[in-house]
Amino acid sequence: RMIDPAAIPPPLEPPVEPPSYANLFGRLLKDGEDFARAKLHVYHRLAVFRASQARAAIALALAGLLLLLAALIVLLTGLMFALVSVVGSFLWSALIVFAACVIIGILLLTLARGALPDFDDSPLDDPIALPEEERP
Repeated sequence: RMIDPAAIPPPLEPPVEPPSYANLFGRLLKDGEDFARAKLHVYHRLAVFRASQARAAIALALAGLLLLLAALIVLLTGLMFALVSVVGSFLWSALIVFAACVIIGILLLTLARGALPDFDDSPLDDPIALPEEERP
């Protein structure tokens, strides 16, 4: 059975006029601003995440640098207070303590370097950095 088009009641709302170019351009600008804000939010969250990843590596690096500084101090004070009875001279005992501090410091710096995240990856490809609902 066919429906007579004249039997369909008219819509209750008046027809909407097409938007003007100024209105469309204004909406386009607003959408662009919203997109830019969202993109900045994504990169801000990524920067905070990367900084939290690097926190342990920075702590290890600082510990390694402090030990290297301590090695220099040990070298200077070890020249005066070395255990001469064990080694036989002030110089050899200071060099032994100095070498041990340098080795430990280099080991900590190597661990810090290995613990740094890879910053060359694309931020949008990192599944850990951005939750699923925030990915573009």
